[in-house]
Amino acid sequence: MEGLFEGYATRSVKGRKIGSAPWDEMFADPSTVRAAYREIHSALAQMTQDELRGRTDALASSYLAQGVTFDFAGEE
Repeated sequence: MEGLFEGYATRSVKGRKIGSAPWDEMFADPSTVRAAYREIHSALAQMTQDELRGRTDALASSYLAQGVTFDFAGEE
């Protein structure tokens, strides 16, 4: 089973110029997590893709049940 961050540093970024690396706010380099992100990285690294997706879906459902909606570019 692949971890949440496995292969992260080598994944391609659509539209990225070859040889250029986008600035990454969580990682200083492929193996170093920035200090401000160590706790969240540790928590996320323990989750599978399915678990994280389940949590985000549950949060979205909770917002809708409470009547909270978000409008982005005219779409909810």
